[in-house]
Amino acid sequence: MLKEAMSKGNVIGAVGPGIWFLVPNRSRAVSEDRGPRLRQDGKGTKQMKLTKMPRIAPFAALAFSIVLATVLAADLAAGGVFTSIDFPGAMMTVGRGINAEGEIVGWYLAADGSQHGYILREGVFNTIDFPGATATTTDGGPNPKGDVVGNYVDSGGVTHGYLLSRGDFTTIDFPGAAFTQTARYINSQGDIVGWYFDATGNSHGFVFRRREDGQANGGTYTSIDVPGALATRAGGINSEEEIVGSYDDNVTTHGFLLSHGKFTTIDEPSADPAGGGTFAWGINDSGTVVGSYFDSLGNPHAYLLRGTVFQTLDTMPTGHGQAFGINPQGDVVGQHDDDNGVIHGFLITKK
Repeated sequence: MLKEAMSKGNVIGAVGPGIWFLVPNRSRAVSEDRGPRLRQDGKGTKQMKLTKMPRIAPFAALAFSIVLATVLAADLAAGGVFTSIDFPGAMMTVGRGINAEGEIVGWYLAADGSQHGYILREGVFNTIDFPGATATTTDGGPNPKGDVVGNYVDSGGVTHGYLLSRGDFTTIDFPGAAFTQTARYINSQGDIVGWYFDATGNSHGFVFRRREDGQANGGTYTSIDVPGALATRAGGINSEEEIVGSYDDNVTTHGFLLSHGKFTTIDEPSADPAGGGTFAWGINDSGTVVGSYFDSLGNPHAYLLRGTVFQTLDTMPTGHGQAFGINPQGDVVGQHDDDNGVIHGFLITKK
């Protein structure tokens, strides 16, 4: 299974089975996690090498070509194509967000255990590192303006969210928080959602809205807490300002939708409360939600929720995975494991 990755005192932690994120090693918010066990049959796979493209500004990064394994994913609405994504030479790759142009963001673990964000455009990876950080993830976007969000760990071991807009980084820290775990997603207006931890170690979701002139400095933060929840995490936001995320009660984890001030719980019918429950991670402008649920063995399954109809996205070669982002066309990104415990990103695109 995945080794606990260390980078200058930082570790990869989990909010649920196989759901990984950056935390400082002193944080008590990290739970032990055995991670998913996934099968790998490799049926129907073929190799497709995409053409190497020029370096892309504003990211100061080295461009790479990408080799993708592609299979049909017939269970996706109207059929689709599944593509496994691996940053060249990485121990682990995760897909986190995708826009209408098919640009993908996520993060990877390099061979030396260091953690970096990335953006993938037209088959070319570009690394994203917050200046001076010991580790960086890229978790949401790009929005129509090209903005992306994520988190980083500073030299003192403190975790912060960030916004990268027009080549400039801005730290996103909820006021008074012990630390801001991540800026998880950004919509077309530039609104950002994520979650933070208070001094007692409890997590709360938040939404950050920029000033009317679009500047991040001086924007407003609003905390998001599902009534009665022990912990709340905001995972995605669309242009209608509908927010999805997850919350914990004294039994398990549930997804939620916050729309027009009303919370609605999202529980995938096959989810097992003891196995890990249900997480909601992304929502597009049509209101389609993606996320993951866990069975009685703790195995993850990616799902898509359109209206009141759930669809499991288990036609990837490994059989299991987690969905984190969806674009307006319905293309989905996330992660899946192989039998050796190696985590790969994935993309499912409509035919």
